[in-house]
Amino acid sequence: MKSSCDTSGPMPAEQQGHTGLDAARRHCDERGVNGQREAVFGPPYRLNDHLSDPLSMLFSLRELVQWLGFATFELFLHLCALLVFSLLVALRADLFASGMSWWLVFVPLFAADGLSTYFTAIVSIRLYQEGERRLAVLRLLWVLTVLSLKLVCEVLLCQKLAEEEQARDLWFGLIVSPLFILLQLLMIRACRVN
Repeated sequence: MKSSCDTSGPMPAEQQGHTGLDAARRHCDERGVNGQREAVFGPPYRLNDHLSDPLSMLFSLRELVQWLGFATFELFLHLCALLVFSLLVALRADLFASGMSWWLVFVPLFAADGLSTYFTAIVSIRLYQEGERRLAVLRLLWVLTVLSLKLVCEVLLCQKLAEEEQARDLWFGLIVSPLFILLQLLMIRACRVN
């Protein structure tokens, strides 16, 4: 079966200096085959597209809100908690604050989880009062599932770091297993959203 774009024929004069696939692609584009291909498969992916704008590879705020199920305020709250937690971990690890317990280092993450739960409860109650019962229940269940898995991982990690002698049986595969479950749930949610 012969394609409607035959590259064996004569090419226009301005393309004769080019060789290989690039010239054939330009020749086919001029003859309209690429328009049909784009209608079926979408625009072609060019390897250098992401190099011109590296930020285009990151998620937009709208996508994060959709996939994670958190409001913008909650995302900001968790990012601030992560920043404070990172500073406290650096201080604790560099022995500037060696007297500080690991439970105190994890307080910003615990506080962010608590505030996020409170915010979710308020939003769900308001949605329920406005007649959006299904959305209120689904949002509440999703956020509580995410936060509980995150909290279990945080508590297990904090226990492992704080009590090294007593927590020898607590291995790191067990500690991060709630995060693996969370990642699987996020993949399913991302497929459902799209």
